[in-house]
Amino acid sequence: MKSWTDYLKIIEEIEPSSKGRFRELPKISVVGCFQNGKSTFINCLLDKLVARPGDGRVTTKISTRYRWGESTSVKFRTSQGLESITLDEYLKCANLDQISQTSAFQAEITLPTEILKKIELIDTPGFDANEQDTDNVTRSLDEANYAIVVLTNNRTLGEPEARMFEFIKSKNIPYTVIMNCRDINIAMEWYPTHKKNLDIIKENEAIFERWGCTPEKIDGNSSIYPCNLLWYWFATQMNKSLVDYDDDLSDQIEFVLNRKKESLSKDNIIRLSNVLEIKSFFRHRLAHII
Repeated sequence: MKSWTDYLKIIEEIEPSSKGRFRELPKISVVGCFQNGKSTFINCLLDKLVARPGDGRVTTKISTRYRWGESTSVKFRTSQGLESITLDEYLKCANLDQISQTSAFQAEITLPTEILKKIELIDTPGFDANEQDTDNVTRSLDEANYAIVVLTNNRTLGEPEARMFEFIKSKNIPYTVIMNCRDINIAMEWYPTHKKNLDIIKENEAIFERWGCTPEKIDGNSSIYPCNLLWYWFATQMNKSLVDYDDDLSDQIEFVLNRKKESLSKDNIIRLSNVLEIKSFFRHRLAHII
């Protein structure tokens, strides 16, 4: 049986100018367990609120494909076919109760965002939330050319993660692992390269070795790259002054920066979040996914 690459070669031989029209963009699936920060990662990568951060509601229970388009549009699949809603309605979970659960991508959003000219990005439900959500994730991974796995520093790797990585390995696709540093009572541990977080990474890398996991390394050294997605989103998207937006969050950030003798500024928060390094990695990686 001929592969899609074989057909592309045949098409190019017949009409070289046709090659681009038939080539599909690589699909990158963002996967992880329930409420690890997958949607926040997509918002950070696209620099726009297009994925609703999870609170267990329906937007975290479907797979959404993000594609390039000249304008923003949102469509979702029902038993009657494709339905259109606004992005605001999608973010508010409106009109999604009849959504189909049988396709790889239940919702599709087009955006005039530069990175989407090179890839299609897929937001998935939590792998361990329930059987239906896990089925949605596996269907999405069946279509993927690359996976981004989002872990957190407040969850020990266990059976759900073992099954998730085993499935990713079975697809023979490359993948990268990031660790979202959050939800720890001790504020300093929100700082990505805090010793506690680096110790967690070492423990998880030992587990990876037992599981036979070999993710691509963002920094060339560690198999798991620590970051704070909320810090990056907070610093880049808030129109209000940082200290006025959210007292708890700004107090936590200010405490960490004071301990590091850094001023409370947008640039410092973005830099210390470690997200810029992740975005840079993917900008250079995109051209070589397939």
